[in-house]
Amino acid sequence: DVFVRVGQTVDVPLTMRIGAIEETVQVVAPAASIDTSSAAIGASLDSATLSRLPVGRRFSDTLYLTPGVSTGGSVGIANPSIEGSSGLENQYVVDGVNITNGGYGALGSYSIVFGSLGNGTPFDFMQEVQVKTGGYEAEFGQATGGVINVVTKSGTNFFKGSAFGYA
Repeated sequence: DVFVRVGQTVDVPLTMRIGAIEETVQVVAPAASIDTSSAAIGASLDSATLSRLPVGRRFSDTLYLTPGVSTGGSVGIANPSIEGSSGLENQYVVDGVNITNGGYGALGSYSIVFGSLGNGTPFDFMQEVQVKTGGYEAEFGQATGGVINVVTKSGTNFFKGSAFGYA
């Protein structure tokens, strides 16, 4: 069971010897607890974990599960403050495409009068959400806050769905 998260490099060394037909090769290795190939700080949240946690339905609501993420204050709940930066200094990337609002740096629509109008995308569309709170790579040079990297789910040939409700 080797899990490779968004933006992570995993080294799996394998040594195989010539053996008889009756022999069995069993490869067992402990999971790496620290990714030494990256200096990025943050968290990765997958859809299975998010479906079991009591969070809001928008993917911007899931960002608050990461340490170092707090309310963005007057810029709205959809634009969280990451490690003390303004909520308008974050960069939002979905499937490799920067979706940050070019005018204000917000996620989705932003109004000077009403603040963030947010992005109504439910996290059910997300396979994995990676929140980088610091130490991220130079490719994210336009962000002075945090970087939110999202991978959406792929389609299948099977019909399935989900339902939820608020009480």
